[in-house]
Amino acid sequence: TVTSKLCIAIAIPNSTFIFRRANMSYKKAEEILPLEIIQLIQQYVDGETIYIPRKDNERQEWGKNTETRRELAKRNEQIFKDFKNGERISRLADKYFLSEKSIQRIVYKMKKAS
Repeated sequence: TVTSKLCIAIAIPNSTFIFRRANMSYKKAEEILPLEIIQLIQQYVDGETIYIPRKDNERQEWGKNTETRRELAKRNEQIFKDFKNGERISRLADKYFLSEKSIQRIVYKMKKAS
């Protein structure tokens, strides 16, 4: 069966559908779906790649299961602190390898939040 990971359905030219989970293991659609469902899908896409999104109630916010979101928040706080201490936008862009526009957005967002 397909796990709770995001699924991507891939149709290959001989009309065999394969489901790929995020961990890169494959399941044949014939082992998961009734033939009627496969034939119905083939009426819309035959031999093409399609994306099947998660149900709305099972979606997770970006970065929820990683440290990335916390690391970016920490970086943005430091950018704002540096800005408040007088560093120019252009200098911050060079320092953090971001565009000046990105630095401006971060500063604006942090100002708004404080």
